[in-house]
Amino acid sequence: MSRSVLSDFPWPSVPGMIEPPKWVGDGFLTNGKKQGSLICYNQTDSNWSEHLTELHEQEAGNGQHSIDIASRHLALSSFRKLANNDEALLLEVGCSSGYLLQDFQKYFPNLNIIGSDYLAEPLKKLSIHCPKIPLLQFDLQNCPLPDDSVDGVAALNVLEHIEKDELALKHLYRILKPGGVMHIEVPAGQNLYDIYDEYLLHHRRYSL
Repeated sequence: MSRSVLSDFPWPSVPGMIEPPKWVGDGFLTNGKKQGSLICYNQTDSNWSEHLTELHEQEAGNGQHSIDIASRHLALSSFRKLANNDEALLLEVGCSSGYLLQDFQKYFPNLNIIGSDYLAEPLKKLSIHCPKIPLLQFDLQNCPLPDDSVDGVAALNVLEHIEKDELALKHLYRILKPGGVMHIEVPAGQNLYDIYDEYLLHHRRYSL
């Protein structure tokens, strides 16, 4: 993996910090001090909780459910053209479980990866298992990343949780480089919306 891509990345400044953070291979350098691999940008109140995250993961068989595995395989296939490009940078949005991030590490070891999520607590746990992957906490409706900054974006089962999904999509297109790859998965069929969707705070399902 080319460390220069991540170390040279224009990481957004964090409120209260004098200088923007810098990636040093196994953590961020902030205000001249080394810290872990997680940076938090805009934590806001949410009905979503760590409990719901754990429930969602249990329902998905902790990443081993056949549907979950198939979803990740489809995502991997979308990014094969980036696999051998050690200058390419991929962002996964909604990475709290870390299963897809770890698949990227396993199958595309040359690919530079950033993980992000809305909640900080799951990312703190993930940083222990994936210390060499930069992790960012932010609200996608207020994405801090610069324009044309990533070559790929993966977002599996994310948009249905976001109230202003069109705004979130605009940010994803904004940060994606021209010719980049975006892989998005959402639950299908608004007519299938049920109590389980409500419990998981899905705002909607989608149709083509």
